Amino acid sequence: MKIIVTLGPSTNSIDLLKKIKQKNIDFVRVNMSHTSIDDLEYFISMTKTVGLPFILDTEGSQVRTGELNGKEIFFSTGTDIKIVKNQIIDNNTINLKPHDVINNLNEGDILYLDFDALVLKVIDVSSLNDGFIICNVIVGGKLGNNKGVVIDSRFPNKIVLPTLTDKDKKAIDIGLYHGIEHIALSFVRSKDSVKEVKDITNGKMKIISKIECLDGLLKIDEIIECSDYLLMDRGDLSKEITIKKIPFVQKIILQKARPYNKEVFIATNLLESMISNRQPTRAEVNDIVNIILDGAKGLVLAAETAIGQNPMLSINMLMSLIDHVERNVEMDSINKQKHNIQYVEELIESEYLIDYAPAVTILPHGNKLIDRCSVDKKANNRTFQILQVDEIKRMEIENIATGVYSPLKGFMSEDDLNSVLKTMKLSNGITWPLPIVLDVSKDEASKVNCGETIGLSDVQGNVFALMDLNEKYEYSRTVISQVLYNSVDPNHPGVRQVNNMKPVFLAGNIELISSKNSLFDKFKLTPKQVRKLFNEMGWYHIAGFHTRNLPHKGHEYILKSVLKNGICDGLLIHPVIGKKKAGDFLTKHIMNSYDILIKDKFFKNNVILSGFSSFSRYAGSREAIFTALIRKNYGCTHFIIGRDHTGIGNINNISASNNLLDEVDDLGIKIIKMDEVFYSEKEDNYFYESQFNNVNQDSKTSISGTKVREYFSNNEKPPEWLLSKNISEYILSCINNHEELFV
Repeated sequence: MKIIVTLGPSTNSIDLLKKIKQKNIDFVRVNMSHTSIDDLEYFISMTKTVGLPFILDTEGSQVRTGELNGKEIFFSTGTDIKIVKNQIIDNNTINLKPHDVINNLNEGDILYLDFDALVLKVIDVSSLNDGFIICNVIVGGKLGNNKGVVIDSRFPNKIVLPTLTDKDKKAIDIGLYHGIEHIALSFVRSKDSVKEVKDITNGKMKIISKIECLDGLLKIDEIIECSDYLLMDRGDLSKEITIKKIPFVQKIILQKARPYNKEVFIATNLLESMISNRQPTRAEVNDIVNIILDGAKGLVLAAETAIGQNPMLSINMLMSLIDHVERNVEMDSINKQKHNIQYVEELIESEYLIDYAPAVTILPHGNKLIDRCSVDKKANNRTFQILQVDEIKRMEIENIATGVYSPLKGFMSEDDLNSVLKTMKLSNGITWPLPIVLDVSKDEASKVNCGETIGLSDVQGNVFALMDLNEKYEYSRTVISQVLYNSVDPNHPGVRQVNNMKPVFLAGNIELISSKNSLFDKFKLTPKQVRKLFNEMGWYHIAGFHTRNLPHKGHEYILKSVLKNGICDGLLIHPVIGKKKAGDFLTKHIMNSYDILIKDKFFKNNVILSGFSSFSRYAGSREAIFTALIRKNYGCTHFIIGRDHTGIGNINNISASNNLLDEVDDLGIKIIKMDEVFYSEKEDNYFYESQFNNVNQDSKTSISGTKVREYFSNNEKPPEWLLSKNISEYILSCINNHEELFV
C-alpha cells in the first residue's frame, strides 16, 4: 500500500522532510492550485536533497475564483454581486479564471463555489459587454482565494477548458529539468488530455490521472486504459455528483481498474479531523480500512499534512492502519479477488455514473428524470421542414426536455391522449391527468410527414428544438372540453383554451437544442438544478408551493406553518410565470415580491424560489394532480394544496380535488391540505377557518389577492395585516415609476 504525503506550510523544512523520509513514504507532492512557481522550486529542491520521490500535481482544467481583498469575504443570502471578466480585487465582486468563462454563462445557471460554501444564480447577463454579469446569492457563506467553481447550467453548455494552465506548463518545464518522474494530472476529462500531457512531457513522466469531475467519470474506461495510475479525488468529485454516490463510485472505479492492472489512489478526507485533533474519528478509521479492503493501492494525505497541526501524527496513524489491515488480512486474496459484488456490477450496468436525477428522497414520476436536451450547433444549417410555435408551446417543449413533465418525452400520441382522457393514465399505465399536445393547422400538418425530423422555431425563426414526427391525428375538441371541464360553455376559460386549439395534433419525441433568449430565464431552474440544490441544502422533506399571485399574508401564514410545524425542512416556492388572465399581476412583480418575502430572516436559507413556466388550465381536480406531479419531478416530497387550488371561483369542487388526490395510486408525493386563512383584528393574529370555532366570528376578516389588487388599482397602500410592508412599498414604487402592474 503506497502513501502520498502533501507538502505545505506544515511540512516545509528539511528536518520535517527527513522525518517523512524515515517513515518510508512512497511519494510527496505539492498542489499547484495553492502553490507558486517559486515555492515549487523550493519544495523540489528540498525533496531532491532528502531523496524523496516527488509528484508534480497540476492545477488542471477547472474554473476557479480569483484573488480577493483579504483571506475570506462573507456574502449574505439574497444579495446581488458582480462577476467581472478581468482580475479585480474588491469586496463586492468576484472574478473567475479563465477570465473568458463568464462569456459562457447564461441567466438561470447555478454556480457552486468552494465546496458549496457559496451558491450563486446568474440573473442578468445584459452587462456582459461592459465586462460583468450579475448573480444572486442563493446560499450565503465565506469565500476565499482561488477556490474551485462548479457550473450547473440550466441548459447543456459545454465549456471547453485547457488541459493545462500556463502555470502548469511552467511547472512541467521545471519538473522535467529536475528529472521528476511522476505527474498527477488534475481534472482529466478524456484520453485526449492524457495523450496531450504525454506528448508535452516527452513520455518522461508517469501519468496519474485524477478522477475528480463528471466528464472524467463518463470517460472512465478510456482514461484507465491510457493512464499509468488513477487517483480518485473524492472532494472535488463530490461537487459534481451528490456526496451519497461517492462510496459507490469509489467501488466502481476500483472495479473497473482491476482488469487493466492499474493502481488506484484514494484522496480527500482520510484523516480530516486530525488537521486539528490528535486522534481520528471512528468513521475515518472505518473508511480507510474499507478502502484498503476494496482493493485501493494507495492513499493520499492532503490538508492533514499540508496545513494541519499534526502532520507527523497523521502519517503515523495512516501507516498504523495500513499495517493493522495487512497483518490481519490475507492481502493476496484481496488483490486476486474479482470483486464479484452484485450491487457494484448492477451500478455499472445501470449507468449509475450518469444519473440525471440527483438522489433526493423522492424519485421523479415514472422513476426517471427525462433529459431531452442537447447541443446541436449545426441544427440551423440542416435541411428539414420548419414549424413555428408560439411562446406557450415553447414553454411546453422546454418542460418536456428538462424533465418537468417526466415521464413524457414528447407530445402525446392518440393512444396516450385517449388513455389520459378516459383513465387519467398514459397508455403505459403511469398516471398523467392532462393532455400535452402540439396542435397545428391542416395546412401546417400537410407540409410535414411522419417518420421525418422537423425543426421547431420560435416566432423569430430560430430553430430551438427538433421533433421526430411519429403521428398526425385529429381529435374532437368538444370531447376534450367535456372530459376536462364537464362543460362546453365558451365562457369557461378552459373550454375557451380548447376551442382555440388548431385541428391537427402532431405526436413524437422532442429534442431541445437551444434555450437562450427564452422568456423569464432569470427566474427559471430545471428539476435537475433544483434537486441538486435540495441535496446541497441538506433537506430531506421539501414542500412545493404553487401560486400565481402576489404573496399576501395568508400565503405567508401557510408557508410559515409548514416550516414551524416541522413538516418540511425547506420550501420550493414555484410561481407560475407563463400566460396569465387579464387583471393578474405581471410575472416580474410576482417574482420580485416573493424575492422580497424570502429575504425575511424567518425564510432565509429555508426557501428556493423558481418560476414554473406554465399557464393555468382551469382543470380542477386534474390540474391539482398535474401540479403535484410537477413538484414531485422537481424533488418535492410534499405539496401544499390550498382552499381554491387552480380554481376559478365556484366552478371547481375543492373536496373533489382532495378526494381524487387521495385516490391516485402512484402520486408518490404527500399532500398538505390547508384551510382558508383569515385575519382576526381582535386577536391581531391569523387563523385557519377550522380554528375560528374558538375565535370571535365577528372579527373574522378574509384575505384575498382580489383585495390586494383593489388597493393598488386605487393607488392605495394595503394594510400590513393583508400584505407585507416591504412588498407594498415595492409595488407603490413601481406605480410611482409609471410601470405596468397588471396583465
